[in-house]
Amino acid sequence: MAGRFAAVAGAPEPRLAVMSDRELTLLGLTDPFYAELFETYHMSHEAFTVDDSAIRDTLGLKASDLDEVFAQVVRGG
Repeated sequence: MAGRFAAVAGAPEPRLAVMSDRELTLLGLTDPFYAELFETYHMSHEAFTVDDSAIRDTLGLKASDLDEVFAQVVRGG
């Protein structure tokens, strides 16, 4: 997703790296955001499935096109 966002924004391809447990722990000492990342850590290191069929069926919702959303963010609207 970071690569797609960069492409839509006309930015260079991002260089991404995994933060170590130590880095997250140290950052969490001064910023609660990083302390909370452990709650969702499994989402980037293990396969999982999200089933949106109930909300689609009940409310008639559908996913937005990711590149359109990125373009809106880049435009600021």
